[in-house]
Parts: sequence; structure tokens; C-alpha cells
Amino acid sequence: MIAVSPVAARFGLKLVTFVVIGACQIVAGYPSSFFDLAGLSGALCLGLALGRGEWPFGRSLTYWDEATWFGLVACLE
Repeated sequence: MIAVSPVAARFGLKLVTFVVIGACQIVAGYPSSFFDLAGLSGALCLGLALGRGEWPFGRSLTYWDEATWFGLVACLE
């Protein structure tokens, strides 16, 4: 069985949620806000990392890593 980090699982769940929301918006005829949601989630993760006092280059995955991933996804637009 594959062990998945809670940070990676949380990132994947948020990403799937954003894809579903974006797909529903496209079907309804509205522009997709997928990249906007990814950028906002990255900013929220950055705030949580600062608030929790996590180190950016720790030995385990943290909110810093999640903020980086969402920042990269938001830049794909």
C-alpha cells in the first residue's frame, strides 16, 4: 500500500475540487475561475504557514510546499 503525505492528499483534494468547480462554470457558460481559486488557495496556504511558524525548507512537507504548488498551478494560466 502506498503511504501518501497528508499535505499531498490535501493538495490533491483541493485540486480536484477546483477542477469540478471550473468544469461546472464552463458548462453553465461562465468563464472558469480555476486559476484564480488556485492562486487564492496558495495565498491562504502562505498565510497559514506564516501563522503556524513553519520553516520553508523543512524536512517534511508543509503549507509552504502546498503554497508553492498552488502558486505554480496559478501561473499556468
